[in-house]
Amino acid sequence: MSNMSYCRFENTLSDFRDCAGAMEEIIDRGDDPLAGSELRSAVQLIGDAADALVLVAEALGLEGDRSVLDALADPCQRDSIRSLLDGSARGGD
Repeated sequence: MSNMSYCRFENTLSDFRDCAGAMEEIIDRGDDPLAGSELRSAVQLIGDAADALVLVAEALGLEGDRSVLDALADPCQRDSIRSLLDGSARGGD
């Protein structure tokens, strides 16, 4: 069930932080990689988060270097992001 509009961001913040922590554990410490629908959802979450940050930056008139955000939001980067989270970027360490 989706979050109620009056607490959508409050409820999602905790879940987002949990996901960010899990990604850090996978990328930095080599913890259990993601697979299947969890991997697909994580890749989409990163792209959607980047899209949201670009939207806010544009609304605020920030003209700084957004190349990292633009790259993360680019669907062409999904394979690279996927390889970070499924363990293949580590080459089987």
